[in-house]
Amino acid sequence: MLDAFCMATGLNRKYAIGLLREPPEKLVRLRSPRKRKQRYGAEVIKVLETIWEAADFPWSVRLKAMIPLWLPYVGKRVNVTAKTEAALSTISPRTIDRKLVESWGQISTSLTPAGNFGWSSKKSPTRAA
Repeated sequence: MLDAFCMATGLNRKYAIGLLREPPEKLVRLRSPRKRKQRYGAEVIKVLETIWEAADFPWSVRLKAMIPLWLPYVGKRVNVTAKTEAALSTISPRTIDRKLVESWGQISTSLTPAGNFGWSSKKSPTRAA
């Protein structure tokens, strides 16, 4: 029987013995990583961007503190539902940073002194004496 198996499969005898002695392991189907449900939709991000621009682009921790103060005024420009208000009250500063990262590139570079998003690390030229 072993000779017939080796002839039919073309495997070495010792390898064929190992295969016949132990059944092959079950194939485990690899799962694709789970994706979380999107908690903050386009409407929430639109309201957040509107507040961010109107408040002169504050950093996320300050923006989080400003959201309750700005919501009544933003409601005049954008339709803000109760669900959107609830989502904005629970959003974290780190999530605000992640959601607004696409908008950072659209800001005019004249807003900051160095022409980019931070102070220039280049030293001003000095005159040699």
